[in-house]
Amino acid sequence: MSQTFTKVLSKILTAVFVFSVIIASLPATAAESKNSIDDLKKIQNNIREKDPFKIKSQKIISKSKNVQVSNQSELSIEIDQVSKKINIINDKKGNTLIDIPNRDKLTEVQTIDNQVIFSNKEVKFDVIVEAIDGGVRQIINLKDSSAPSTYDFPIELLNGEKLIVNKDGSAKIVLAEISSITKEAKTKTLIAKPWAKSADGKELPTTYEVVGNNILRQKIDLKEAIFPVVADPIWCGNAVSSTSWLDRGGVWSASIIPTSCGAWGGQAWYSWEEAYSKIDSAHWDRNTNYWSMYNQYACHVDFAKGVKTPWNIEPSKSDKGYWGFANFWDQCN
Repeated sequence: MSQTFTKVLSKILTAVFVFSVIIASLPATAAESKNSIDDLKKIQNNIREKDPFKIKSQKIISKSKNVQVSNQSELSIEIDQVSKKINIINDKKGNTLIDIPNRDKLTEVQTIDNQVIFSNKEVKFDVIVEAIDGGVRQIINLKDSSAPSTYDFPIELLNGEKLIVNKDGSAKIVLAEISSITKEAKTKTLIAKPWAKSADGKELPTTYEVVGNNILRQKIDLKEAIFPVVADPIWCGNAVSSTSWLDRGGVWSASIIPTSCGAWGGQAWYSWEEAYSKIDSAHWDRNTNYWSMYNQYACHVDFAKGVKTPWNIEPSKSDKGYWGFANFWDQCN
């Protein structure tokens, strides 16, 4: 072996050794900072355990390399993994574009079991996005006490649209157009009353507020929290899946099938507009017993929820007022 070759080989081996030392001393790479499959399964199991509604994920498919989509009967949900935005696409009501909260800190994206999980092991929270029947939800997984207690959801509002927090703690995006049914601004997107649960199953106080004119801020009181904590805003594009007429022993009922959003996250006054528009006039003169039909519907929204479907409301019933229908014996009729 020549002396020249020996010198070259020695330099190569030295360079390889130095490079190996440098690599070993570097911080974890982006790939290593991802949650493992076991981590993701733990997050998912915690969410399913804490979810008071037990809502099932809708199937998502890849629309492109970076966009997951859920195609539903009247709307579609697009989850963009690069821009970290969610688009509720509704031909009748218009689109609603929502940001992932604190998205600049969430650098890793993984999809598993119809859920898109935005995370970063260096950040003490994850955001799990899943399409549900009638809408989408963003589930926040707070890992420990260093996680933020406030999360901002920027929304792209179109001309004349407003973001409003309702008296019951829920929220809505309304259009500039006034509804001839409710006499209020038409609802574009319902945002269910927020919830948050500690690791021991205890409900934690959580509220919405509007910041500026287009940011929905969720605040979570973590004083008595045991981690991990799960919190969940639900965004509803559609509350009512379908309506039909049902003959129940000679009594015609408008049989309403709510979406998961309508069953668990809908507010009666705001989703009634959609239900009313979908009930045809075959067995109901809309000028007769309007308030009876509304109060029966409101009773089902508040008490039947996702436990009893379809919701059957009867135009032949005289109006007894909301509390007149809301009793155990009549079961909202």
